[in-house]
Amino acid sequence: CIRDRKQILYQDLDLIVIDKPAGMATQPAPSRYKGTVYSELQNLLQQSNSRAQKPSIGMVQRLDLDTSGVMVFSIHKRAHKKMTEAFRGRDIDKTYWALVAGKPDKSEGHFSSQLAKRRSTNLMVSVERGGKQAETLYRTLQSMEQASLVEVELITGRSHQIRAHFSEAGLPLLGDTAYGGPQTINAVDVPRQMLHSRELSFHHPVTGKKMIFTASLPDDFSYILKQLDVSLNGLKG
Repeated sequence: CIRDRKQILYQDLDLIVIDKPAGMATQPAPSRYKGTVYSELQNLLQQSNSRAQKPSIGMVQRLDLDTSGVMVFSIHKRAHKKMTEAFRGRDIDKTYWALVAGKPDKSEGHFSSQLAKRRSTNLMVSVERGGKQAETLYRTLQSMEQASLVEVELITGRSHQIRAHFSEAGLPLLGDTAYGGPQTINAVDVPRQMLHSRELSFHHPVTGKKMIFTASLPDDFSYILKQLDVSLNGLKG
């Protein structure tokens, strides 16, 4: 719940940075408004605002329902345009941690393709033409017998980009059944897609100050790592 102040990593007059829990939708839909990150932030900001006007929230970033971790919203009109332009102009550094099935052939790699939505499944797939260019960088942090922990840097920010690229490489995310990921590993159930928005860095849209935010691994992600005997010693954060 975003109303828990522990989920708020940073807040000023222009921005709010949160640690999004898994299982929470980012944006409202016609059939779902309450319980989304957007609605929670509306309530939170309304309660903290002494004036009656509705809070102004710019949704400059989105995370999938079952993706956890750090994300930012602009909360003042003077910040909306600059933050939107920063994301579109790739001036935001976005780092994710993912647990994938198998072991990448190379310790570091680059996925590049055009992604488009397949209407029959609503999943993203690489196409020869007609899609949007997607660029994904990764490096392997640790590899085990059945899975690997990888750090991913998004050059672009397409829908389902990480999930689609790793699935097409034969390395689907653990728990990501939509893209072919296994539901169990070492006889342990995987509760969701193992994808976590680890770090976000950008320049403040008003002050220009460099800002870096890191979200700790949630309990379910840490539990799966423990079952795989992954040691975080020596890893960043």
